[in-house]
Amino acid sequence: MKRTDVEVLVLGDGPAGSMAGLVLAHLGRRVLLLNRSSARGRKVGEVLTPTAVAQLRAVGQVQLLTPGKHLPVVGGVSSWGRAGIVDREFSFDPRGTSWHLNRSIFDNDLLVAALTRGAKHHAGARFRRAQALMNGRGWKVEFDNLGEVTSSFVVDATGRASSFARHQGMRRRRHDRLIALTASAQLTSEFEFAIEAVASGWWYAAALLAGRAIVAYLTDADMIPAGSEPQRNFFHDKLDETTHIKSRVSVDPKVRTQTVAAQTEAIDAPIGSCWAAVGDAAASFDPLSSFGLTNALESGRLAGLAIDATLAGERGFIEAYGRHVRRRTEDSDILRSAYYGMEARWPRSPFWDRRRGWTSR
Repeated sequence: MKRTDVEVLVLGDGPAGSMAGLVLAHLGRRVLLLNRSSARGRKVGEVLTPTAVAQLRAVGQVQLLTPGKHLPVVGGVSSWGRAGIVDREFSFDPRGTSWHLNRSIFDNDLLVAALTRGAKHHAGARFRRAQALMNGRGWKVEFDNLGEVTSSFVVDATGRASSFARHQGMRRRRHDRLIALTASAQLTSEFEFAIEAVASGWWYAAALLAGRAIVAYLTDADMIPAGSEPQRNFFHDKLDETTHIKSRVSVDPKVRTQTVAAQTEAIDAPIGSCWAAVGDAAASFDPLSSFGLTNALESGRLAGLAIDATLAGERGFIEAYGRHVRRRTEDSDILRSAYYGMEARWPRSPFWDRRRGWTSR
């Protein structure tokens, strides 16, 4: 069996994993980034907030955000808590510019940045099992198509699967059943993003480059039909019920919809003996909070710094990272409750009734 020895093994090469790998490689650590699949699936576009941009700036990678690849966000509109539309202006935000990302390009560019710093990468490695080293100072991890990797520290950046953490007995605690049905669309009027609450959930639409847009309908998983064809018809029926979203985009009736997990979840513990979870593997947030990419980049950067200190003999930093993740989860719960508590137009709606319980805790 082929054997590889590294200081840090990162399972996952999305934004959280790439950020951790970039930081650790920059600090001189021998890092191997692994991805289960050699092909990257289609990513749903997402807004990168000024807080998230600050994470890129901290590692010297803000140049990844260029207008030719991504779209600066000046402002948008929302219909939340009222039938009318409200403008949301970002151009005077003292923290800087928000960006609507082409996720495939962004994820690839951040991975390339990590490799440029010295990290190694292998795609198509399927995790099989892990065993703690006899001296308790690392792991022996086995993969299909790669063999055995010995590492002093493992970073779980496997997204909502939390593959390594689950292997250590951790469980993910789900707070809701939110799910997103998404589709690509054509712009029919100029706008940057729009949010509209409806009786059974809420809609999000954002402009992309070249006159395209991404549209997402968010509701609870038990409120959508099973099967791709029924889901596509359901998506279009619900889109027709909107007031502000349907006037801004046109979705081809034949276009395929994509189902994306959007529920709020957190792992029992984001750190353990010689391992740490980052990004969605540690905690996943409601898209309404805009914590997703911020959490991925921030947790990846902070975990990278804490792991470097741990390998140098300073255990307290990784414990501080674990406390940080838990605080982020608490902050998200407060923000989520506040946002959903603003909408009271549908007191008999199952979707909104479930969320009213959050605001009374």
